[in-house]
Amino acid sequence: MPSISTIETVRDALAYDAQITAQCRACGHRAEVPTARLYEPRFSGGIASLGHQLRCTRCRRKTGALITITTPDGQSRTY
Repeated sequence: MPSISTIETVRDALAYDAQITAQCRACGHRAEVPTARLYEPRFSGGIASLGHQLRCTRCRRKTGALITITTPDGQSRTY
């Protein structure tokens, strides 16, 4: 498993079977992002921009989420 710092895009995260979690900046709701959704073409960019594309399932706001990726070996990084 490479260092977590080498994972920059959603495709990289999917290739390394990383878990992607989003936390809403408005209400604090935290949820795992379904991997199946991330295969959509609009999510093919960088992980840092992913938070601005997601909508909170609790408050329905699109305020930009904090994104955390966690690899199977326990490394994690927040964007």
